[in-house]
Amino acid sequence: MTIFSDLADLAVLNAGRNPQWTDQPAVTAPSGPPTLPTDGVALNGAVVALVGVDFGDPAVHAIKVGVFDAATTYTVTIDATPYDVTGEADAPATLDALALLVDADPSATATVEAGRLVVTSAETVASSVATGTGTITQTDGATAVDLIVHTYSGGAWGAPTNGALSITRNLIERANVAGCERAYIEIVATDGECTPRIGPCGLEG
Repeated sequence: MTIFSDLADLAVLNAGRNPQWTDQPAVTAPSGPPTLPTDGVALNGAVVALVGVDFGDPAVHAIKVGVFDAATTYTVTIDATPYDVTGEADAPATLDALALLVDADPSATATVEAGRLVVTSAETVASSVATGTGTITQTDGATAVDLIVHTYSGGAWGAPTNGALSITRNLIERANVAGCERAYIEIVATDGECTPRIGPCGLEG
């Protein structure tokens, strides 16, 4: 009976069931390969790991004043309706003023969180612009990501054996990680903010 039990357990491990998901830090640009032995996610003896990307909520947009200039007009556009604020006392005050304007739009909500104006709207939120010497940036959720999976064993990160995988929303890939200690997702291309996720698979129960 033992051999059949072992074979059943091996089949479950290879099937990629019961993933234990762990997030890597969110990125908005290519992340580069791993450099430290602690990068990525511990595999804990997994034979298979699932890899994917959290694209976030497509209705959420994060806006930040890059360079503040009191004479610059900062504009956020919701469904073709622009909301303009000329620089207030400083960047935080400018974001607060934008939040009041945008939040009055019936199709949007706006709050200032951690130095960013967070706008939530089902309507189109065009890329925010600054007219003048100041700058403004807008981060939207990614819609397509290219990634490479790296594995760590024997005290070193090995060269990836796969080319870049193209991941879209709700798509998960399966990686063979037998004999490896850690795995790391390198983002090689993204059109917005995303969070790489690795789910080492183990036995149920």
